[in-house]
Amino acid sequence: MEISLLQSRPEAITVLMSKALRIAPRQSTVFREELADIVGQLQELMDGIDEPQSESARKMAAAQAYIKDHFRDVKGEDVADALFMSYSRFRKLFKQEVGVSPACYIMDERISRAKERLASSSQPIKEIAFDVGFDNKDYFSTVFKRLTGMTPSAWREQSWKARLNE
Repeated sequence: MEISLLQSRPEAITVLMSKALRIAPRQSTVFREELADIVGQLQELMDGIDEPQSESARKMAAAQAYIKDHFRDVKGEDVADALFMSYSRFRKLFKQEVGVSPACYIMDERISRAKERLASSSQPIKEIAFDVGFDNKDYFSTVFKRLTGMTPSAWREQSWKARLNE
């Protein structure tokens, strides 16, 4: 059995493992043990290989990366444009692949970044709100509380207390 470039990686690994197992009985004990170890490692590697991502999954992974890089001022329409897709198609694929709408994902990213800043700095909440893409501190506080169950100042206080107790 030869490996073909048309085979997937898991198939190619399986072919190589089969070949190794056919050769093993004709070899010395030391060689067979070494070969068994190699086959075991190949099996572990094979178990970790995922099937290739679909084109839409790759595009949505790129969309997530784009959002993470541009979270402050990005809109779903901007991401769709960057991927050369209509917004309606992008929104549908994003929700299908990621599980939430682009707008929710962007908002979650902004709040996540705000939580990091609140926990690690004494920067005023108004500045953090602006830095993560909110134009209004009150709207930021409302969204933050809706998504975390706490106000930004309560989150900061809890984070700092947790850090002191470590």
